[in-house]
Amino acid sequence: MGRDCEVLRDRSIEGGWIFYPAAHKIRLAKARAKKLLRFLNTALCSAALSLLPVVPLAAQVHASEGQSDTAAVLADYDAMLSILRNDYAGWENKTADEKGEAFDRLATDTRLAIAADPSRFDALARELIGWFEDRHLNIGRIAGQRPVVQESDPWEGYDVEALRSQGRMIDADTVAAALAGARGTAGQWQTFDGNYALAIIPDPLNPAQSIGVIGDSRSRAWAQGQVKFTLRPETDGTRVVYLMGDHSEREMTAQQLAAGDVLKLTDGETVVYLERVGTDNAALKERLFAPQDFSLTRLSDETLLLRLPNFSLDNRPVIEALLAEHHDLLENTPNLLIDLRYNNGGGDGAYAELMRYLYTRPIYSIGVEALASKRNMDLMEQLLAEYRDDISADTIVYIQDLISEGRANPGAWVNPLEHGFSIETYPDVMPFPRRVGILTEGAGSSGDQFVIDSRASRKVTTFGKPTAGVIDYSNVVSSKLPSGNFKMSWPITRSLRLPEEPFDNVGVPPDVPFGEEIADPIGYVQNWLERQVD
Repeated sequence: MGRDCEVLRDRSIEGGWIFYPAAHKIRLAKARAKKLLRFLNTALCSAALSLLPVVPLAAQVHASEGQSDTAAVLADYDAMLSILRNDYAGWENKTADEKGEAFDRLATDTRLAIAADPSRFDALARELIGWFEDRHLNIGRIAGQRPVVQESDPWEGYDVEALRSQGRMIDADTVAAALAGARGTAGQWQTFDGNYALAIIPDPLNPAQSIGVIGDSRSRAWAQGQVKFTLRPETDGTRVVYLMGDHSEREMTAQQLAAGDVLKLTDGETVVYLERVGTDNAALKERLFAPQDFSLTRLSDETLLLRLPNFSLDNRPVIEALLAEHHDLLENTPNLLIDLRYNNGGGDGAYAELMRYLYTRPIYSIGVEALASKRNMDLMEQLLAEYRDDISADTIVYIQDLISEGRANPGAWVNPLEHGFSIETYPDVMPFPRRVGILTEGAGSSGDQFVIDSRASRKVTTFGKPTAGVIDYSNVVSSKLPSGNFKMSWPITRSLRLPEEPFDNVGVPPDVPFGEEIADPIGYVQNWLERQVD
C-alpha cells in the first residue's frame, strides 16, 4: 500500500504517524440496492492521487522552455483558483457571506507571495487549500516532477553553540555519563516506529526535571544531541514540554505503561509512544495502534476482533473472504468489536457484506447533488469510460442521466434521483453477533459513512473519539495543472444534509466517548461488551 502522501496532523501519532495512502476510487454501489449512487468517494491523501484518471485542464497551456518559473507557477495558481471557484462543490457554502471576502484577500496575498518567490508555491498552495478545511480537496506534486527551486539545507547557519548554552543540545559524553547510573525512566528509548532513538537523562541545568535527547533521527529537523522534550514530575502527574517537528512547543502529560517499559506522551490530540530499548511490547502495540492489516481474531469465548484499516474497493474481496472464512465463528459469538480507527475510506460497497451481520432495521441514507460545471461533467465522462466494465448497468444509467442533466443545466446543482434519500434493507436479522462495538476515532470518508450507516442498528455502540468528518463534500475527480508538475483533486458533490447537519471536521460523535485516559481501548470496549446483560 502506497505511503507517498501528507501526514494528517490532527489526532496523529508522532513516532507512529497515521498516513493516509492513495486509494481514490469510484464507488461501485448498485443503484437498485442503495437507490443512491455515491459514485466517486475517495480515501484521504493530499499528495498521491494516482488511481483516478488525470485529465489535463481544457484550457491547459504548457510553459515553453523560455517561459519563466514565475509565469509557470502563476499559471498553475490561477488554474487552481478557477477550479475552486467554478468546480469545487464546497465553494458556495464555505465562502458564504463575509467568508468570501476573507478568502479573496488571502488569495490575493498568496498570489503576490508566489510571484515574489516561486519556490514557495507548494507550501502556499497547500496553505490556501487548507483554508477550506476539506480533506477531499487536495493539491500535490506529480511524482518525478522537479521543484521549481531546490530547497536549501535546513542546517545551514545553524548555531550549535547557542543551543548548548541554552541547554537545548547535549554532548555525547554528558549523555553517556548520565546513562551509566540510569534509574527509573532514565535510559535508552525509541519511538514505536523507530523514527527517533533517544536517551532520557537528568537535566544537567535543572535537577528537578529530565530531558529526552536525540541519539538518532530519521527526520532532517532533528540532530543528535538536541533536546526533544523535558519531563517534570509534579503532584498531579508528570508534565512534558515536547518539541514538534517544527520545534514548536507542545505541553503534554506523561503516563507509564507496560510496567514502565512504555512511555505515553499526549496532549489529548497528538500522542507520542516511546518504548525502552531492549523490551518486547508487541502485544501492547497491537492494542494501542490503529490496524494496518485486515484480520479477524478471537479475544475471548465471547468476543471477536475485526480490524478494518480501509474500505478500498480493491480490498472488498479481502473483507468478504475474511467474513466468509469466519462465518461460523461470527454466527456463534455474542460480541463483535470492530477496530475502525483511522480507516481511510475507499468505497461504501467494500462493507456491504459486513452490514448483514450488523443489520436490525432499515438504513436511511441522505443523498447528494452534483455541481454541473463543464469540467466536472467532462471528468465524469472520462471516469465512466474508464470504469464502464467494472460497474453495474444501473450505475451506468445513473451516471449517464447525471451527465445529461448536468449538460442541460450548466453550473447548476443536479440530482437525477426522484428522492433525496434512500432506504436499504436486508432480508434477515442475524441473531449473532448480538452486540457490536466500533472504535471510530479518525475514520474518514467511507469510514465516516460506515459509522453513519451502522448507527441504524440496535446492535451497535460506538466508542472512543469522533470519526474524521470527511463526508459532506465527496465524489472526487482530479486534473493536472497547466505546468504538468502538479495535480489537483476536488469533490464535485455535496450532501443534502447541508447546511443543517454537517459532519466535516466534526465527525460522527461516539455513543461512549473516551480519550487518552484509556490506555487500552480494545480492552476497554471488550470489557464493556462482556458486561452487558441481554
